[in-house]
This record gives sequence, structure tokens and C-alpha cells, in this order.
Amino acid sequence: MVGTYNEFDAALELCTDAHRRIVLAELIDHQESLSIDRLVDAIVEHNHHVDPASVSGETTNRIEISLVHAHLPKLADAGFVEYDTDDWQVMPTERFDRTAPAIASILQIDPEFESSFSL
Repeated sequence: MVGTYNEFDAALELCTDAHRRIVLAELIDHQESLSIDRLVDAIVEHNHHVDPASVSGETTNRIEISLVHAHLPKLADAGFVEYDTDDWQVMPTERFDRTAPAIASILQIDPEFESSFSL
């Protein structure tokens, strides 16, 4: 259950972007820290429906830049993740854990998500 109204609002706001929804789904699905590379691969798989190895380096670089400079900072500012660009890891926080059921509910009704996520 979401701890407060502010956490629910934050979850809704964070789910307004497709790349952030994929990051949140991956964190819920795996329930552990994930590499930024793994998150880039998940975005490629979801958006392009192909093996990440078959996508150009330019595409993966663009996704990586958007994660590191836009989406991960937004998730971190909301207190949902911590990330380390030295270790290239994204770690869910306690706030994320408290809000994960609400996020999962939002993601389950997203028509863009396929059954590949086991929310």
C-alpha cells in the first residue's frame, strides 16, 4: 500500500514517461539493483521488439544518455531510486518498495506494456 498521498502523486508523475515506466517495471520485476545497461536493454526490447544486440550503438547511446541525464535523476529526486554512474547501478529505495504495489497497478493497465513483465 502507498504510504501517503504524496507518494501516490509521485508514483503517478513518474509513470508519465514510457522509459521511466519500463525502468520501474524492471525494478519491480527483478526486486534488486540493476545495471544501467540492463535498463537500456529493457527499453530497447520493449520499444523495438528486438534483441538489444541488433540495435545500433547510436540508439542505445541515446537511450543511455536520456536515462542518466533525465529519467534516473527524476526517479532519484522523487526518492524512488539511488543510482551510481561509477558502478553503473540503479538501486530501488524503501520509498520505491512502499510504492511498488501502486506502480504495478498503474503499469498493469498501460496498454503499451506486454506480458513480458511479470508484475
